[in-house]
Amino acid sequence: MRALEVKLNGKKICVAGVEVGSVIASVGTVRHGGGRRRRAKGVDEGAALTVIGYVETRTSHEHPWWVSADAIPTLRVGDRVSIRVVNIDRADEPREVHCHDKNALERGERKVYQRLRRKYGKRGQR
Repeated sequence: MRALEVKLNGKKICVAGVEVGSVIASVGTVRHGGGRRRRAKGVDEGAALTVIGYVETRTSHEHPWWVSADAIPTLRVGDRVSIRVVNIDRADEPREVHCHDKNALERGERKVYQRLRRKYGKRGQR
């Protein structure tokens, strides 16, 4: 299978892959600087690494996390993240798997649809 080998400063974080589905390794930065008070105190900023997948089964949507959703590593200036596409027989086990029941999601979508239909009624129809 194709997988993503993720390293931080040369140290292996994980080899993330799924038989059928997708895997995403993401590096992002954020900078908050709104308002006078915040500028006076300084600017909040940071960078983080996430590695997550998506697998659809007959009854659920699953999101495996190789980098824990509760412990995403904070990156510092100068850190080096490498992501390499590899072909392997078996990937590392994810640290967490978040499952969402398809029937429950559909019920939630139907509630939103019905609420919007009541709100907009015939105005939304042409």
